[in-house]
Amino acid sequence: MKDLKTFSKGGVHPPGKKYLSENKAIKNAVISDLSVVALSQHLGSPSECIVNPGDEVKEGMLIGKSTGFISGNVHSPVPGKVREISDIYLPNGMTSKAVIIEMEGEFNRLGKEIIETSWEHFSPKELIEIINDNGIVGLGGATFPANVKFTLPRGKKAEYLLINGVECEPYLTADHRLMLEKPTRSLRV
Repeated sequence: MKDLKTFSKGGVHPPGKKYLSENKAIKNAVISDLSVVALSQHLGSPSECIVNPGDEVKEGMLIGKSTGFISGNVHSPVPGKVREISDIYLPNGMTSKAVIIEMEGEFNRLGKEIIETSWEHFSPKELIEIINDNGIVGLGGATFPANVKFTLPRGKKAEYLLINGVECEPYLTADHRLMLEKPTRSLRV
């Protein structure tokens, strides 16, 4: 069998395969009638489920509340009715509670104009709260909550904001496409 090690001290460097999507414009995905939304989509403790079977949800509605410093809020990707709360296996082999949503009704925000606000109008604390409330986590393997990354220790001040748009994972080109197609997009609150 061929030796898979690609680094001198071990480990594998898989081919990037970026060419599969790096030159394709962003477009809406096909949405299934059933959404399985894991409550553990981030490093740290899973989110606490705050919906019950039979509840109606709207897209973007909070369905899982952060339970700790290194945790993230989870929102419904679709409008519909909560069919069940179930245990599922994640791609890493771990288990997580998940909210199973049967899509029903209309999307309230899809295709509608959204009022955008410049980030400069917010204090650093307000920006951290917005990031936390929206459940924003890193796209890397750890899915580290972004609000934790951006919280500075007491007495420290950031002089620059450096945005890392380098995508190390194979196939991943989402940041690349966003920077090409929407470089001046403002903060949506």
